[in-house]
Amino acid sequence: MIKKFIILSISISLVILNLSGCSQKVKRPKLIVQLSIDGLKAGLLERYDKVFKYGFRKLLDEGLKFTNANVDHAVTVSQAGHVTIATGDHPAKHGIVDAAFYSTINNERVLVDCVQDSTEHILGYPKSKGVSPRQILASSIAGWVTDNDSKSKSLAVGTGYISSLLYSYKKNSDVYWNMGGKYLTSTYYKNKYPLWVQDFNDNILPKIKENPEVWANTVPEKYRGLSRPDTAFYEGDKIHTTFPHSINDELGDLLKKSPERAKSIWFGWTPTSDITTLKFAETGIDSMKLGQRNTTDYLAIILSQVDGNSHYYGPMSMEVFDILVRLDKAIGEFINYLDEKVGRDNYVLALTADHGFPEVVEYKQQQNKFARRLKKDEIENFFNTIEKSAKGLSDLSEERNNLIIKAAKKFDFIADVYSYSELSDKNNSTDKYLSLYQNSFRKDRVPRLPLFSLENFGTPIGKAGAMVRMEEGVMINVDVDTHGSVYDYDRKIPLIFYGSSIKPGINKNEAHIIDVSPTLAHIAGVPVPGDTDGKNIVDDNN
Repeated sequence: MIKKFIILSISISLVILNLSGCSQKVKRPKLIVQLSIDGLKAGLLERYDKVFKYGFRKLLDEGLKFTNANVDHAVTVSQAGHVTIATGDHPAKHGIVDAAFYSTINNERVLVDCVQDSTEHILGYPKSKGVSPRQILASSIAGWVTDNDSKSKSLAVGTGYISSLLYSYKKNSDVYWNMGGKYLTSTYYKNKYPLWVQDFNDNILPKIKENPEVWANTVPEKYRGLSRPDTAFYEGDKIHTTFPHSINDELGDLLKKSPERAKSIWFGWTPTSDITTLKFAETGIDSMKLGQRNTTDYLAIILSQVDGNSHYYGPMSMEVFDILVRLDKAIGEFINYLDEKVGRDNYVLALTADHGFPEVVEYKQQQNKFARRLKKDEIENFFNTIEKSAKGLSDLSEERNNLIIKAAKKFDFIADVYSYSELSDKNNSTDKYLSLYQNSFRKDRVPRLPLFSLENFGTPIGKAGAMVRMEEGVMINVDVDTHGSVYDYDRKIPLIFYGSSIKPGINKNEAHIIDVSPTLAHIAGVPVPGDTDGKNIVDDNN
């Protein structure tokens, strides 16, 4: 009898505890932070792990790291990648299939820029080319947050041109990117700059730009062997390939003719601009009281110097290594700022990238790996040949599509060409690449990448409604290094969640770029549209 009473008492106690647990309200973060490092390929943070002491150290040690995170579309360009992060949708759904794509207008395919908008201009510059997010066909997490609570606010800031526009699409939103050495926006968003933005542009930025720093190597000497050697014949302008980098050496003539322009360019080239963007974000948090009110706010920060310098020097260069060392410190300071201003348990942060990066062709060749750089004359000969094969036929003609594909497949650097009908048909295929191409394709929007003319920047393949896959390791000679392919080196990305309710750990399951925003929204208790392609990947108990 006593034994039964004890068991009954324990059972009742457990029920009470469970009911008590159910009645407790889950604490939600007051601030969602999306930190996107443009072009940060998977593996670099791990490669340089020994050097990191601050921000990356915290994220790697205290965050939940996904070691198998992937981009799931074929055209791995920044615009498509960033919008995919923000919306949780594949490009086929959100519409930004490429930086420029062929849009069907009056029975022909016309190449259009993904953000240009002649009805707008850059605020403060009436004669400038306008931009807007009007061609984005999906909602983003910034909108989910503000739609969920009218008191919520969103802020998107970026180092690269229009980078932040790719994260926030609602009118009257706070969206600013660096352009010409100032943080600017489009008239689509604002008709007047907030005072805090004006003050930053007028009083803080000039002091940063006035005395351009010599870009010296801050990588500790004992770790410099982790990257490629500091100089290589294929880097940059082939002259200024080693540290230190100086505005006097590299922009000396322009500095004499137009000092302000030269200083703005130098600011945009060097790690200083990314570090300044983080400080600009802090100023925005202070001014807008983000994460400091009884609601959930959203902040997107897009840093672009890893991408820019990977194009110029290569992702394994000493320059990119140095940028990451500097960002480690700057992100550490930013996280400390968040801890103090918002509270360690009051924000959740995701670090990821919009795409990966291959290694420079010539470096791979030195390693006895296959790599090939397509020169301009090879590219133009290719396009002239396939154009002749279908001359006079309509853009939308199936015959044109078939003739161009047949002609293109004869070239040794072409692995495959997907027809309009193949891209439109969502049935299962044994081709492991086809679904990735379908995720980068719409019937009314056909990408031009990964191969386009270096003379007119178009491609008869995209104009015919088809998409090309080049052989793995082949790259067009548009920069020292470039991304945009369907292969793993362009599709593997870092992904780390950190902050509120996140337990440290490593998750080896496959994760996807489309999952980033749905996961952040889930953690914050923000509803996600039911037809979103991505899903939450962090268990409540992670």
